[in-house]
Amino acid sequence: MTKFRYFLYFLPLIVLTVFSCQEEPEETIDPDLLPYIESFVFEANERDYPITIESIDIEVKFENIADPSVIGRCLRSETGENLGIAVDPIYWKLASELEREYVMFHELGHCVLNRSHTSESDSNNTCLSIMEPGTGELCMSNYNETTRASLLDELFDF
Repeated sequence: MTKFRYFLYFLPLIVLTVFSCQEEPEETIDPDLLPYIESFVFEANERDYPITIESIDIEVKFENIADPSVIGRCLRSETGENLGIAVDPIYWKLASELEREYVMFHELGHCVLNRSHTSESDSNNTCLSIMEPGTGELCMSNYNETTRASLLDELFDF
C-alpha cells in the first residue's frame, strides 16, 4: 500500500514531465499572411464554397524568390501534392492591400482550389480570372475594387 501511495505522489510529476517534453506544433501560416487566408475562406464561404482555415493544410510563408517576375508560387512535391505557398517578402513590402490580396488569392487558387492558369479575356484583352498567368502577354490583369466581386465569383465558381 505504501508503494502505491508514493506512486500517486509522483504520478502528476511524471505526467507533467512527459507532456512538457513534447515539441510545440510548428506554425504553418505566417501571421502576416493569415488575414489574407481568413479573407479567402470568408469569400469562399460567401459563395457557397465550404472551406475552413483547418482544411487549408499547407504551409504559407515568405521566401525570397530569385526570379524577379515571380512574386508568389504554389509549392508542389514531385508527385504533384500541394505543399505550400511562398510569397516574395520584397514584393510584399511594396504591395498595396489589394495587390497582396490578389497574390494570395491567386496562389490559394492553385494550392487549395487546384486551379490552373487561364488567359480567358474580354474584347479589350482584360483577363476574366484571377487565375491569369500574370505575364500580361495573353491578357491584362484588372483586379481592383470595381472588378473584385466578379473576379472572386469566377474564382470560386469554376
